[in-house]
Amino acid sequence: MSIPTVSVIIPVFNRSTVLDRSVGSALRQTGIAVEVIAIDDGSCDASVAMLEALAAAYPDTVLVILRHSENLGQAVARNTGMAIATGRYMAFLDSDDAFGSVHTLAQWIAQAERLDAEILVARSAEVLANDTQKAAPLWRLTNSADAPYTPLAVSTTPDVVAVRNFWQCLYLKSFLDGNAVTFSPRLKQREDRLFMLQSFFAADRIFFTNQITHLRYRDQENSTMNDRSIEQLEMFIQHIHELALTVQVMRRADRSNPDFEMINAFQYYKSCTQYWRATLLRCFRRGRRDLVLRLAQGLTLLADGLPEFASHPRFDASESARVDLVRLVLAHEKLGLFKMLLKKKEPDADQLEGLCVTHKQVVQRYLNSTRIEDPSNRRPSPDGAGL
Repeated sequence: MSIPTVSVIIPVFNRSTVLDRSVGSALRQTGIAVEVIAIDDGSCDASVAMLEALAAAYPDTVLVILRHSENLGQAVARNTGMAIATGRYMAFLDSDDAFGSVHTLAQWIAQAERLDAEILVARSAEVLANDTQKAAPLWRLTNSADAPYTPLAVSTTPDVVAVRNFWQCLYLKSFLDGNAVTFSPRLKQREDRLFMLQSFFAADRIFFTNQITHLRYRDQENSTMNDRSIEQLEMFIQHIHELALTVQVMRRADRSNPDFEMINAFQYYKSCTQYWRATLLRCFRRGRRDLVLRLAQGLTLLADGLPEFASHPRFDASESARVDLVRLVLAHEKLGLFKMLLKKKEPDADQLEGLCVTHKQVVQRYLNSTRIEDPSNRRPSPDGAGL
């Protein structure tokens, strides 16, 4: 049997109805030696039986079926698969998605070989309800057809932070092994972006291609990407703390980039007031201020040493004014003010006066953006009370 060129890692948990689509798309790849590793993470449906049926249906392609006796989470499942992988490259596929065509891996790897890439980032397409596809935007980081390709790294090209999904990357296995990049076993979910950022920090040869490699489906109601429970928030907060420690290590190793850190931190602060807004308000209602406080501590650590977001030309002035205030409120652990911002109730000048004493510019920008008067410039009322 030939040594596989690529190992495809697919964690599985109660996905029997879609495994022909996902695992089948990996088994049907042509023009390249493929090793498919499916890790059943304690499923209680017919997932294992379906995997065994697929192995019998495609005897010419290696399908390794591994089983966990209990549900340990996607991070541990992927690590289990990576530990036994023998391919030169490593690709990842979620159990409810699929590769774009039977030629996807052969074309993807041919580009990686030509470029001598440690990481080759591709594009994806979302499959809509009528089976039409909505492709992700073209990458701006690809070179023109007549120009030589230049390897990218975090330290030189902060725009690589635009990559959102680890699975759209093809990884050289020796690169991952050499830098001990694995998924955090402390995260049952929300582990993927941390893995990707850790690999990006370590890489010197990142390339981009506009090839569409993955088809993303939205027909699974219990997909973890749609879960915004308090338990998922806990995973997100742990993710932030681990990422903050990684950033500190990479700074000391001179492998980071201030712009990369700024853009990344800005995204995390925004996600708290947008994506996680309802969940955080639920934490307040249920007396889980401990989680909100731990979030504040993690974000503060992630942004440690970075200038105010308003100083960065990339960010919208009004949006950066608000995010800078959120950052200031969390750094001072003013959870009541944070709750007010989550409720989209603009704090008045009196409530911000204490912060204004030492952070006048941040508060002033926010007040200007919301047209609230700066407390330091208020005219006293006749009785001496604040207006």
